[in-house]
Amino acid sequence: MNAEKLAASEISKAEVLSIIDVEHLISVLIDANVPLDLWGKNGAKTVDHLFDEILNKKTELALNDSGEIERRIEASLVEVIHVSKGATVYGLKEDKQILNDGSVIKRELSTTLEERMTYGESPDSTALKILNEELDIDSYDEFMEFRSRTMIEPSRNYPGLITYYKTQPYMVSIDAKSFKPDGYIKTQPDKTSFYVWDIING
Repeated sequence: MNAEKLAASEISKAEVLSIIDVEHLISVLIDANVPLDLWGKNGAKTVDHLFDEILNKKTELALNDSGEIERRIEASLVEVIHVSKGATVYGLKEDKQILNDGSVIKRELSTTLEERMTYGESPDSTALKILNEELDIDSYDEFMEFRSRTMIEPSRNYPGLITYYKTQPYMVSIDAKSFKPDGYIKTQPDKTSFYVWDIING
């Protein structure tokens, strides 16, 4: 199978696998000749990590006609903007994360928010949920949906697996009530995230 990025129309039909436990997952991966000796090394994740993704419905595994295992994930992407009364357009971005140990991670994301969907959850509800949970925004002027995109590429986290990554992009124009000129701060148990505005037009 060509491991290069492909168009969504080229995605093969495959049988979704029902994984019972970690031992079953290992057996399935071995049968598909996945090089598990490379997992858990040099930044690669472990079988336990993959099983947790499956258990939490953040990943599905499927077996295609060629006997290859396919990892399938879906995410909602949310671009947050604000248009002022003077017609200045602001775009929100995640500037950095400060971890509890004091280390700083600078963020260079192509969109404001990204959240992997739980299988069975709609992209719309995922987008609105992360907007509320990350930025405490529950009111907006406009909520726009764009065409979904799918990329197929070798997994960096799980060597030997092909990842089908489907994203559903949205743009949310927030109202004056939700607009904070100084940006937003989200504190979580392991880190604090900082969001700031850029002027896009105006």
